[in-house]
Amino acid sequence: MDKAGPSTPKKVKQRRGELPKNEKSPPRKQRFRQEWLQKDEFRGWLTEVKDDPFHALCKACNSKLVAGHSELVKHSNRESHKRSVKVIAHQPSAGSFFQRGKSSKGTGSTQDDIKKLEIILSGVFAEHNISMNTIDHLIDALKIGIPNCDVIQGVSLHRTKCSYIIKNVIAKADKKKLIETLKEKKFSILVDEGTDISKVKIIAVLVRYFDDEGKGRVVTQLLEAISHDARNSDAETLSKVVKSCFVEKGIPLTNIIAMAADNASVLVGKNNSLMTKLQRDADESFFTLKCICHSLHIVASKATSNLPRNIEDFVRNIASYFSHSSKRQAELAELQEYLAAERHKMLRLSDTRWLAMQHCIERILNQWEVLKLLFFQAQIEDKVISAELIMKEFNNPYTKAYLTFLKYVLGYFNQLNALFQSKNNLIGILQDESLRMTRLICKNFIKPQYLSDLSRIDPNNEEQLIPLSQIELGYECEALLATTKNLEGNKHFRQRCLSFYQTAFMELVKRLPLFDPLYSEMKFVISKVALDIEVRKKLPNLETLAKKYEHLVGSVNEIQKEWNDLPIYFNSDECEMLKKKNNEEFWVYLSQLKNYSDEFVFKNLAFLAKLVLTLPHSNAETERIFSMMGDAKTKKRNKMGPELLDSILFINSNLKSKGENCLNLAKGINEDYLSFHNVQMYDFKQTESS
Repeated sequence: MDKAGPSTPKKVKQRRGELPKNEKSPPRKQRFRQEWLQKDEFRGWLTEVKDDPFHALCKACNSKLVAGHSELVKHSNRESHKRSVKVIAHQPSAGSFFQRGKSSKGTGSTQDDIKKLEIILSGVFAEHNISMNTIDHLIDALKIGIPNCDVIQGVSLHRTKCSYIIKNVIAKADKKKLIETLKEKKFSILVDEGTDISKVKIIAVLVRYFDDEGKGRVVTQLLEAISHDARNSDAETLSKVVKSCFVEKGIPLTNIIAMAADNASVLVGKNNSLMTKLQRDADESFFTLKCICHSLHIVASKATSNLPRNIEDFVRNIASYFSHSSKRQAELAELQEYLAAERHKMLRLSDTRWLAMQHCIERILNQWEVLKLLFFQAQIEDKVISAELIMKEFNNPYTKAYLTFLKYVLGYFNQLNALFQSKNNLIGILQDESLRMTRLICKNFIKPQYLSDLSRIDPNNEEQLIPLSQIELGYECEALLATTKNLEGNKHFRQRCLSFYQTAFMELVKRLPLFDPLYSEMKFVISKVALDIEVRKKLPNLETLAKKYEHLVGSVNEIQKEWNDLPIYFNSDECEMLKKKNNEEFWVYLSQLKNYSDEFVFKNLAFLAKLVLTLPHSNAETERIFSMMGDAKTKKRNKMGPELLDSILFINSNLKSKGENCLNLAKGINEDYLSFHNVQMYDFKQTESS
C-alpha cells in the first residue's frame, strides 16, 4: 500500500489561499496611528476618536470610520468625501464667531467653531429655560443679519438637535466627570420626592462631596431627577430606583456615608423605609439626617394645635376672600390709599410650609384697620356671608391677641429655619444653634435656674414653670391683654399659650439633635474651635466621631494625638491667620501640610473633617431643584420629556454648584465637549436618516 505523504503546512495553505474558513485567523484590528495625521492624503479631515482606538473620524463628512489604512484610503477616494473636503477647504478659520478673514490662533477649524457655537447656544437655552421652538427662528435670523460669517452660516441647529445636544453632549460630558469623581470619593446623598406640572412623580437624587481636585470645597449638586410611577411609591420601589441610579453608573453604594431627607415615613421610617433598605448596602458608618427645616415646620404645627382652630381659619379666609376677585382687590387698594396705608396684597397660607404663617400674620396686623373697615362695609352693604364670618373674628378681642402671640413666637422658628436654608456649611453649628433656639423658647415659661441644662427641664413640672401671669407672650400681646378687663378670658388665653410652649419644647427635644454627642463633636470642624485652647476645653476628645469613622481614617489614638497637637503646632500669628480662613479652606490647608520629613502632619484629622463637612445640615438643596423644575417645565412646556428635564436640571445644578453660568460654559468648551459632539451627532444623523 502507498503511504500518504506529509500534509501541507498551514502557513503554505494560508499563502496559497487554500485554508478553510474554520481554520482562518480572525482579522487583526488596526489601531489609529498619529502619523496618519501628517500624511497629505489625510491632513485636514482625519482625526482620532477619543476612548476608541479602533476607529477614526472624518471631520468633513462627520462620519465614523474603521481605523485601517486601506479603509481610510477608500473613503478618501469617494466622490461624496471629496465634495465635503472642498467645502471645508474654502472655509477660513474664524478668529471669532462674528468676524471673517481673521485667523485665530489655537481655536481650531471653522467646523470646530461651528460645533462650539451650537454647544454654547444649547447651553444658553438650557440655563435660561428658553423654549426650544425659539431656536428655529433665532438661527435663521442670525444667518440673515450676519451673511458674511462662515460660522453662523454653517450652524444647523433647530429644536430637535438643540434638545439632543443638551441631553447627549453638555449633560452627558459633565455627568461623566461627576460619576468618575463619585467612584473614588465618600459622599452623602439628599433625596426628596416632588411632582411636576404634568403630575409626573420626580425623585431628586443629589450628592454632596468634598471637591479636593477643584476649588477645595464641599459641592452639592443634582445627580439625577428620576421620573417615577406615582402609583408605586412604597419603600421597596423607592429603594430600587435610588440604588439603580448609582449601580447603573458604576458608583459603589459603599461610598455613601449619609442621607438627608424630610421626615416622611417612606424615606426615614425606622422599620420599612428608603433609609433602612439603603443602610444594608451603604458604608457601615451610614446614618440619616432628618431635615431640620422640616422638623421645625412639624414642631410649630404641633404646638399651634393647642391654640383655637378659628385663628388659622381666620388667616386663610382673609386671603381666600381676595384671591379670585379683582373687584375686591381693587376695593382693598382704594381703601389703603384713602387711609394712607401701605399697598400690599394679602398672602395665602401654605399647606406644606406652615412657618410661612408668620408672614401672613404680619401682613394682616399691618393692615388691621384697613381690613376691619373693608369687611364692615362688605357686611353692611354687600351682605356677604364670608365677610360676616370674618368680621365676627375681628370683633373678638382675643383674635388679635393670638395673632400677635404667634407673630412673636414664630419668629424664633423662622430665624433658625432661615439660617439652615443657607448654602453655607453649617454642620458644625447645628447642635449649638438648636440648643440656643430651645433656650429662647424655654425662657418664656421656665425659671432661669433651669435654663443652663436643658436635659433637666420637665415642661410639665410646675416647680420649674414661671407663674402663669408672668409667662412671656411678647410686648404687643401683653399690651393687648392689658386693655382687656376679662380676667378669666386672659387666664384661659395664657393657659393656651403655655400649652403651646410645653408642646414646642417636647417636640424640639424629640426632633432636633440637642443632646447627641456625635453632633456635639462635629463642631471641631470650625477653625476657631479647633485652634482656640480655651474653647477646646469643652471638647477634649473626638472619641465618638473617631470610633464611627475608624474604618475610613486612622485609629482613635491617631485622631486624638493629631487633635491634641493641632493648637500647639502653630504660633499665635499663624493661628490668627488660619482663623480668618473659612472652614473648608482651613482643612484643605491642614490636609496638605507636611513636616520636614515630607510626611503629612494632620492627615487623619483632616480626612475626618472632610467627611464631617460632607454631611448635609438640611434638605433645602432638593427644594431648590424642585424650584428649578417649576421654571423649566411650565404650562406651555408641559410635554417636556423626563430625559430633557433631567438634563436641564443637571446642567443648572452643575453650574450653580460651581458658582458659574452659561458664559463660563462658553469659555470652558474643550475637547471633551467636542468629542461628545462628534460621536453623538453621528448617532443623531443616523437616527434622523432612519
